[in-house]
Amino acid sequence: AEKLALRELVYRYARKIDARAFDEIPALFTEDMRLSGPGYEMNGHVELRAGLELIGQYQATLHCVHNHLVTLDGTNAAGETYCVAGHLYEKDGVARKLDMGIHYHDGYQHGDAGWRFSKRHLDLVWQQDLPLQG
Repeated sequence: AEKLALRELVYRYARKIDARAFDEIPALFTEDMRLSGPGYEMNGHVELRAGLELIGQYQATLHCVHNHLVTLDGTNAAGETYCVAGHLYEKDGVARKLDMGIHYHDGYQHGDAGWRFSKRHLDLVWQQDLPLQG
């Protein structure tokens, strides 16, 4: 049941990013959270909410989540999540798609509101940026 709840948390994050529900995403994280990746780090809900606006540069995104593994330790857990994320945008009048292969390294805490991310680090494994076909 705990592993299923953590998997659903990961899915909810991806779904809210793709739905541009940026105001709802901080609730998936603890107050003292950290989200980091290549060239960025956000600490706490205020920085997180402001940083999410950068995703608005894309017309659409689609985060496909795979291979979610977790290790439970009482009210804490650690996990790894694979993701392939597509980002649609336009450059110089040409529709383009930026695909990223991602490994998320997550820390989780369980509290009164259930499981939340305490930290999330994005490792970029690969990316490909091409014009859209058809």
